[in-house]
Amino acid sequence: MFRINANPSMVKKLCSWPPSLLNKASKSISTVQLSHAEYLPKSGWEKDRVPLVILHGLCGSKNNWHIISKKLAQRLNRPVLAVDARNHGDSDHAPSMQYREMAQDVVAHLDELCIPRAHILGHSMGGRTVMALALLQPELVESLIVEDSTPNWPSGVGSIIRNYLEVMKAVDMSLLDGSVASLRKRAIDQLESVEKNMGIRAFLAQNIVADKDNPSSAVWRLNLDAIYDSLDDIVSWDSSLAGLQYTGPSCFIGGAKSVHQPTGEFSQEQKDNVALYFTSPQYHIIQDAGHWVHSEQPQRFMDCVQAFLNGL
Repeated sequence: MFRINANPSMVKKLCSWPPSLLNKASKSISTVQLSHAEYLPKSGWEKDRVPLVILHGLCGSKNNWHIISKKLAQRLNRPVLAVDARNHGDSDHAPSMQYREMAQDVVAHLDELCIPRAHILGHSMGGRTVMALALLQPELVESLIVEDSTPNWPSGVGSIIRNYLEVMKAVDMSLLDGSVASLRKRAIDQLESVEKNMGIRAFLAQNIVADKDNPSSAVWRLNLDAIYDSLDDIVSWDSSLAGLQYTGPSCFIGGAKSVHQPTGEFSQEQKDNVALYFTSPQYHIIQDAGHWVHSEQPQRFMDCVQAFLNGL
């Protein structure tokens, strides 16, 4: 079963959980309204089953996780929610993208859905968001799964992303032939100047959608200006989180071919950095996968997630 945003039947079930466990959003941080897609097991699941909440990476959306989320809901026999980050997908826009803010967005959204605790999974930027969430609100996090992300990212990632964004901002969004597909192709062609990988270019261009207010043009579903202006925050770890620790179970999944693991393994430096914040990490490297492990090796990725959660 799949629905966009709150499914009243599910919310009713989740709201029956102990309200004393709910976390209220910090009043000192301005949150935005997030959008999510929910996936329910077909039958036979208990209403107090702790859900899995998934956060996508930079320039992604909940839509990228549709197939994986649907399958995980059945395999895990628990609800799965795929959430759009601020300035992405169908979520509201905001001028800044600090990890404390993005983590608090998720806290506020789960509070709105009456979800007191959840298993949290995040990819890339979403991985850093869920790490910040676990450190700031550990009582909300049943377990933590981080895909191809650690507190310390490789140098040079920011300049690569900045190049993408500059090309994307320069794309003429006019629908010359009335076709969004044709515009996406033009964007893909223009992005070739900064990215040779066709898959990455297509991933970025899928954020072009029809302009509801102007049938002769399209828009970026992303808030490109906010992402560009906040890029230093996105590619940097929030140093204000130093000294905080999450003592619950955590799992770090990496791709052997990812730029984040240039040796094909988690480096000792990465593990030492993770250990500063997470006391019980597990590490798993998936072969023949790059940065988008869940997309490049979906079966192995789901096997890893399922084994980790079943072992808790």
